Amino acid sequence: MRALNEDAMPDVVTVYSRTLASDGENGQQETWTTVRATTVCRLVFAGNNPRYEKAIEAAKIKAGEAYLVSFPYGTGVAATDRFVIGGVTYAIVSDTGARSYQMAERFLCRKA
Repeated sequence: MRALNEDAMPDVVTVYSRTLASDGENGQQETWTTVRATTVCRLVFAGNNPRYEKAIEAAKIKAGEAYLVSFPYGTGVAATDRFVIGGVTYAIVSDTGARSYQMAERFLCRKA
């Protein structure tokens, strides 16, 4: 069933994870490292979906900037990661929570 779900994920994505390192002046500098060179996903606009209204509000992003991304279950994407589709970078804002018989990992995101 999960394999069929992946067939409905037409976008190819590169996933990046944030790493913090000392900047030598009591601060930190962030860098983004490739976690997954390529995997599939599905990106859809979520701004007009009442199901995600409270999550969009809590994330303090405008409804017109909210997207929902679905990755295959078990991909290992974290809520702090970023990803690039077609040259556009998106930042994950929060996950949508685990469900029983989970077919995909879903995250609320915005353009970075």
